[in-house]
Amino acid sequence: MFFILDEFTSALDNANSASIENYMLSLKDTCIISITHRLNEELLKLYDEIIFMHHGSIVEKGKFDYLMEKRGYFYAMFNSLEN
Repeated sequence: MFFILDEFTSALDNANSASIENYMLSLKDTCIISITHRLNEELLKLYDEIIFMHHGSIVEKGKFDYLMEKRGYFYAMFNSLEN
């Protein structure tokens, strides 16, 4: 299966959103492209790759821990939303 999900849980509360996204990520033999502004660390760590865009261009990509260690655009945005 293949899904492109654009803000697919945006109308839900955090608990239900996380539950649905976690279920989608647990599906076997499934490719998911998820566009989101929700930054749940536990869920982001489940993705094979995060692609971070800035002003319409891809500026960073990689696994969650790599992007956090790199301390670039993704790191700055993630930390600004946490505070």
